[in-house]
Amino acid sequence: IGRAGEGTITPINSTTMLLFSSLDQVYFWNIYTDEITPIPIFAHHEVIYNPLTQTFLALGKADAFTDGRLYTYDTIDEYALDGRKLSSFPFFLFVPTDQWNGIEFERNAADITHANSIFWEFEENMLYVMLRNTNTFYKIDYGQREIVWSIGEFGDFRLFDEAGRERNNL
Repeated sequence: IGRAGEGTITPINSTTMLLFSSLDQVYFWNIYTDEITPIPIFAHHEVIYNPLTQTFLALGKADAFTDGRLYTYDTIDEYALDGRKLSSFPFFLFVPTDQWNGIEFERNAADITHANSIFWEFEENMLYVMLRNTNTFYKIDYGQREIVWSIGEFGDFRLFDEAGRERNNL
């Protein structure tokens, strides 16, 4: 329970499902009345429902203008069940512009992070996020809004290939 990628159905309770079809299309579906209610949020790739807090997280987008260039970053946005945004955690707080790999997003913005997946470990309130464009996987203390560790091209760990040679990325 709790995880909805594009094209999935996630149980919320005994009568309601969370439907996530694609960008900007998130719905509650009452399976008994067959009523579908849109939720007014923006979601990029994934939505996660937390039954402990009765809130959900969605991957979003935010722009930052730095050093004369427009950058697009992902955000982790927390929503109430009625679609109110409760908080936003932008990746530009911890991913510097020198980690950009040259890929551009729409509007000629530098797509610096591009998160495709997120996992919310409810009891510990930890997030696990893969940022495709930095080739780095992060563990985030969501309550403290701090990086616990990262692994990959810009991670905290040294990486070695099968032959034991140190590498920047694998």
